[in-house]
Amino acid sequence: MEAYYHQPSPKPCFEVRADILLASGAAYDEMVRIVDPVVCKTSDASLGTGERLWRVCLIPDADEPDGRFALVVSANHSLLDGHGFYRLHTMLSAGAAVEALNPVRKQELPTRILQASGGEESAMAVCPPGFLARFLFGQLRGALFPSTVHLGFHVDEEWVAARKAEETRGDSFGTIADGVPFVSTNDVLVSAFLSALKCRCAMMAINFRGKVTGCGEADAGNYEDLMTYMPPDYATPSLIRRSVTGRGGVYTRAAEPRTAQLTNAEHLMGGTYGAVTNWASFAKALSVDGCEAEYLHLPLFDFPKACPACICGSMVIFRPGEGKSVAAMVAGSQALIDAVKASGMVGLPLHLGTQRQRAGEGR
Repeated sequence: MEAYYHQPSPKPCFEVRADILLASGAAYDEMVRIVDPVVCKTSDASLGTGERLWRVCLIPDADEPDGRFALVVSANHSLLDGHGFYRLHTMLSAGAAVEALNPVRKQELPTRILQASGGEESAMAVCPPGFLARFLFGQLRGALFPSTVHLGFHVDEEWVAARKAEETRGDSFGTIADGVPFVSTNDVLVSAFLSALKCRCAMMAINFRGKVTGCGEADAGNYEDLMTYMPPDYATPSLIRRSVTGRGGVYTRAAEPRTAQLTNAEHLMGGTYGAVTNWASFAKALSVDGCEAEYLHLPLFDFPKACPACICGSMVIFRPGEGKSVAAMVAGSQALIDAVKASGMVGLPLHLGTQRQRAGEGR
């Protein structure tokens, strides 16, 4: 066991790095490359090294070091999921309460989460041979013939409102289709994005805190899972809403008749995938003494590595700053980007690489 457990790293978790030359005009891919030395390493690279699992790095703007800076915050996924990351992230804000999280791993929770998922594991958890081979093929092809592109935008709020209205049947009780009381912005975005992608298998991250017994807001760890959807399951926002309402204590895709997961052969011969995660409800704007309001909160991903466009598309929904509309980063093929633009969800651009950036968030 000594090979795995080390004394805490002597390297600081908080640092200022004026040697990292990041300017506010940097494009998204350039930002990802520039900040790579100051973000947490992956789990496999950190195993047995005593490497830092949480890092906060202040980088002065290379063009105006006395006037602007980026705060790059990252965590190793073996320590925290998105919920835990943002619990700690919020504590960086001036005046925020600093509260201890419970680091003890609750070994009984994976079984409870599986039961709450209807006893069905996602393709990512099971990793059947056909899925693994298909994904490795996609990464190899993506490395040899790069084709992943991305788009960052504020979501058009009028479009969201119109899509929500479409889900209402229009009776005097305001009944929504598929037996749900309402649809959320997330439901609308997920359905529209996956419909634009037309993937054969989609996965959406679900936070199980408060959904299973013994899993609370203060529990640090990875208490999330991926809900699987097939095309009939993501056809409408109300079906997405129905899947996350926990009918009978079970969180699962909701099309009727129930859809089946892809077989090994279907994964291998033609599997295409969509991945969606929503951080908007977790994030709160940072307040730093002596500074103006946070200009932009931005998740950073190495999309060419994580999302080979030949088989995959992804969407990250997030809150770009205090008082700003929900934003999204979409990555995949050019055809996907064109379809997302045509869907109507795209509002104002994030202007990455053209406007000043006050804060960027790392992986």
